[in-house]
Amino acid sequence: MLHSGREKKNGLPLRARRGEPQVKASRDEWSPVIKDAMRTLGWL
Repeated sequence: MLHSGREKKNGLPLRARRGEPQVKASRDEWSPVIKDAMRTLGWL
């Protein structure tokens, strides 16, 4: 994939980081928080 000169000039990263894997929170950990927020918004 070709990148524009603008990306290079602006110093933006040209490829995704492949170092440390991202740590994703388990669904069980966030489920109560999400459900509470949805209740507050009236979605549940």
